[in-house]
Amino acid sequence: MIEVGDIMRNILNKIIAIFILFLPLIDINRGIGLVCKILFLMLIVIFSIIKNKKNIIIYIPFIIYFIFTKTSEIYYPMLLISFYLLRDDFRISILPLFISSTLYSILILLNINYTPSTIYILLIMFPLLLERIKYNKKYLLLIPLFLVTFIYKRFYILSFSFVLNIINFIILFVVYSYVLYKVLNKDNISSFYLISLIFITCLSFFTNNYSFEIFSSLFIISLYKSKKRLLFSAYNLDLGGIEKALVNLANKIDKNKYDVTIILEEKKGIFLNKVKNVNIEELKVSNNNNKYVRKLTNISRKVIFSLFNYDLYDFSCCYATYSYSSNILARIASKNNSIYVHSDYSYLYNEKEFKKFFDTRSINKFKYIIFVSKESKNNFIKYYTNLKNKCIVINNFIDIDEIKLLSKEQIKEKKPKNKLFVFVGRLDDSSKKLKRAFDIVKFNKSVTLWVIGDGKDRKMYEEYVNSNKINDRVMFLGKKDNPYPYMNKADYIILTSDYEGFPVTYLESLTLNRPIITTIDVNDEYIDIKDYAYIISKSDKAKEEVKKILTKPVEKKKIDLNKVQDKRMKELERLFDGEEYEI
Repeated sequence: MIEVGDIMRNILNKIIAIFILFLPLIDINRGIGLVCKILFLMLIVIFSIIKNKKNIIIYIPFIIYFIFTKTSEIYYPMLLISFYLLRDDFRISILPLFISSTLYSILILLNINYTPSTIYILLIMFPLLLERIKYNKKYLLLIPLFLVTFIYKRFYILSFSFVLNIINFIILFVVYSYVLYKVLNKDNISSFYLISLIFITCLSFFTNNYSFEIFSSLFIISLYKSKKRLLFSAYNLDLGGIEKALVNLANKIDKNKYDVTIILEEKKGIFLNKVKNVNIEELKVSNNNNKYVRKLTNISRKVIFSLFNYDLYDFSCCYATYSYSSNILARIASKNNSIYVHSDYSYLYNEKEFKKFFDTRSINKFKYIIFVSKESKNNFIKYYTNLKNKCIVINNFIDIDEIKLLSKEQIKEKKPKNKLFVFVGRLDDSSKKLKRAFDIVKFNKSVTLWVIGDGKDRKMYEEYVNSNKINDRVMFLGKKDNPYPYMNKADYIILTSDYEGFPVTYLESLTLNRPIITTIDVNDEYIDIKDYAYIISKSDKAKEEVKKILTKPVEKKKIDLNKVQDKRMKELERLFDGEEYEI
């Protein structure tokens, strides 16, 4: 549902933008200009308070500048602020403008003489141009225009020159040809944007101010960008369920509609080369032994990231729940942000530890909290009832076609005559509890187990297998880039964990049509795993339960995962596009 606050924000957005665009037309005398500035400042204050009370601080330099300057000289920064306020259509970081206005304010308050046109270019246009170039290298084409405009404005050596008029004509011709092309191709163009573009360009004719062409170009290019920008932050892309799920999600996103960026603390991992058409960046976290150096380094890196990325993305997501750095970056990158919770932490922590874990990750500052199962969502709400309206369930994604293709790869291991169980995952006894699987193998002599994966408890598991004399039926095959041929040979995929969110292994097993034996009974928005898997106890009874399953197996349902994933992606796209999500 759309709240009253959202409606007010939208109305104020439009009022402020329209007011700014038509401000030069009503700059008749100082009295009218003063009234206009007061009205504008009132709107800004109201907008800031409704949006976020803390945001009013960032507008203080703007307010100082507006109060002490003529209306005709504040057109540029006000125009850019209008673009920022209409940020659903024009993505621009507010921080370059904040810095520019701060410098303006210092010059004004200290009564330092400056050339307005030069300051416009250096403090407003140049930061904007740099920020645009960072987003897309095509904006490098605007640098020659910027240089020509700067030379003209600073030294007046090209005044009324033939070259400058040619440049002016080319820009206008390209801009309006592009608009005409869009109109003829029936693109959805708002009359408000067309009026804005025409208004900006008319000002350039009447004032002989060629700087307006730069704004026209920036405006039109940004206006018709067809893709929204998404950012996902994580630790790395090494072997693991979360990392694999992130790669699958990034590859599943429609690249014709969205530009996807993944920021990692460590740009490494076996899944790095699996990501398709995605920009992967690294923002290292310092591990210096000196805590002061470490803190200063990390703070500096985040400040630099903030300068160029504050609220710059249409959507951001902290995909690694546990990562502090990923958490902060996601909240900086967009106000439309989310955090993914892949596990049920209520099994791992007591109430005090549970709250400490999520409180230290500022869980309440995210717009949405995404869970992969209803169980983990419900257990979270027990401790955070006040965040119930932020909690949604959208499960992970897998690459169905790739899994089926990779499962056909030949491997050297031959399938045993026994019933073959396969486990895939990290060898970490704090959650996986593989000793349960080993005990099942020991009890059921007709079962062989392949263990795919590695981890800190591998040696302990190997010693347990040897001590129970089942090493002839339990094989540790290590970490595999492609586990699917092993899974495809399995009679059953087995999981004996204490807790999970919604294991990606479930989805992979259903894709390969492999039966599942598991201790994890979960469901998400479309799948209740009881319908597709055999649920066993976490106690010693599991050995007998598995024996019964092997003796008298019950047929389980089939599922079309392609249809399920299409539905999930539509839900995620609503989040990407900033639509209100009904919970």
